[in-house]
Amino acid sequence: IIVTANGNSDDPFDVVSRCFFPKLGHLEDHVSVYSHTKIGPYWKRRLKKNTLKAFQASKREGWIDLDVSDDRVVLKGKAVTVSEGKIFLDNLI
Repeated sequence: IIVTANGNSDDPFDVVSRCFFPKLGHLEDHVSVYSHTKIGPYWKRRLKKNTLKAFQASKREGWIDLDVSDDRVVLKGKAVTVSEGKIFLDNLI
């Protein structure tokens, strides 16, 4: 579940959101990149802006700058690596 609203003129952000994924074992997500790829195009149309400043108001809140084009959302901000791995694909050809 993604809940989102636009900011008002006193807010330093255009969009605010919260994300809940109980079926995945997350009652509330930290700052969700996935959700911002979905709400970015929505708010681009509503606010008629290609560049948006987003705030996710979770317990571990965070800021994301969104550059939204017709087929892509570029997210910018500070990040923390929480996991790292490798994928090996054999015999693809």
